[in-house]
Amino acid sequence: MREQVRRMARSIQRLCRDHGVAIGRYLWWTDPMARRVRLLREHRVDTVLDIGANSGIYGSQLRHAGYEGHIVSFEPLADAHAACAAQAAHDPAWTTYPVGMGDEPGQLELHVANNSQSSSLLPMADLHEAAAPHARYVSTETIEVHTLDAFVEAHPEVMGERTFVKIDAQGYESRILDGGAHVIARAVGVQLEMSIAMLYQGETLMPEMLTRMQELGFTLMNLESGFVDKRTGRLLQVDGVWFRESGPLPT
Repeated sequence: MREQVRRMARSIQRLCRDHGVAIGRYLWWTDPMARRVRLLREHRVDTVLDIGANSGIYGSQLRHAGYEGHIVSFEPLADAHAACAAQAAHDPAWTTYPVGMGDEPGQLELHVANNSQSSSLLPMADLHEAAAPHARYVSTETIEVHTLDAFVEAHPEVMGERTFVKIDAQGYESRILDGGAHVIARAVGVQLEMSIAMLYQGETLMPEMLTRMQELGFTLMNLESGFVDKRTGRLLQVDGVWFRESGPLPT
């Protein structure tokens, strides 16, 4: 009888997988979002700077996973920021700003992707277009860009006692770090989107980013799978999550 139940369960799992649904025992440590929020809790994070917020998906995921601290979202693309602001409208601990971040302030032309999330200040590489033709650029939009250091100096209220900086800027992550050295030095943790292969012309790839974060005194504590080439199964992007070597505060 027990073996019949096992065979039935395996058949149901196969049937569900064939229809894009996975069924299994939930283990929080195998869930990237649950691990991320657990790390935020362990390191007493009270503020998340969400750079490259797009429509607010990241902030919403944090809320659904149990993070209750302050979220400050930065998104320069007009339509995406409007969607993000709408999500944050009824959350008193969630603030949004319609600006981008970089290594120099100014007005820059953002390449707007058909899927919005792939929009970037950098030209898209051939591999990206081939792996995701639906993400090709369809227009441009002039955006306001600040350096993170200058923005925080002008708006000190956005920093918390224990701030976590998330940067998802489609190849512009290294330049945002360049313009935010003082803020990063004060941060207890950082999350970066990293490309394993060149997806945007001029971006800094994963090996150099790993070295840079180690030199800044951070320890890699989580890796999250990201963009996959569905034609081949090749992983093209991951998110790394780092915290200071000193670890969480004592209880």
